[in-house]
Amino acid sequence: MESLASAVNDTISIIDIQNDLALIDTVNNSFHEIDLIQQQNVESIQSRIEQLSRQLDNIHDSIKSFKNSSQNKLIRNELKTLELEIFNSARNLTSLNMQLNSLKLSYNENLKKLDQLESQLEELHATFLKNSDALDSLESSNIIKLKLFQSTGLKYNTEAKEIVILNKKKNIITPLKLDDNYTEYFISKFIWDNI
Repeated sequence: MESLASAVNDTISIIDIQNDLALIDTVNNSFHEIDLIQQQNVESIQSRIEQLSRQLDNIHDSIKSFKNSSQNKLIRNELKTLELEIFNSARNLTSLNMQLNSLKLSYNENLKKLDQLESQLEELHATFLKNSDALDSLESSNIIKLKLFQSTGLKYNTEAKEIVILNKKKNIITPLKLDDNYTEYFISKFIWDNI
């Protein structure tokens, strides 16, 4: 029985959920930065497209009025240049959208991996709780309560006596070191305030 508990503890020590959560947080921050950059690029390109469209409209009007003039050739060349710029801007916008979709796909895959890691961690916790005779009743009571909260984004590290609260809406991770001096009311309130 001790060898099983030792094997479970060794397995738990190998899994470093903090690094995984930090990695996911870093990926989320990177996606947010890329979204901002992409949004700025899209706005810039859209502004340029609008500007070029206005210029194109003006040139069309000029062509009508100067159809038989010597400036006709010059205006046609400018028109072709502007149309080429509009085409290139539209192509760049399409490329940026494809990159954004690729990043979102990667983000979703990382979320699936995180869910798998969370499932593995829950299984390890369940095995540990079944095989551990060393837990006192207060700690067992707290673990049972924390298991209920796990579905809302809580993780409990029994070795470090720490709760990690993941706010999925805000993408914020908040740790709480458990101390015997903390009341159940304080712990519950802290958790609900940070979920």
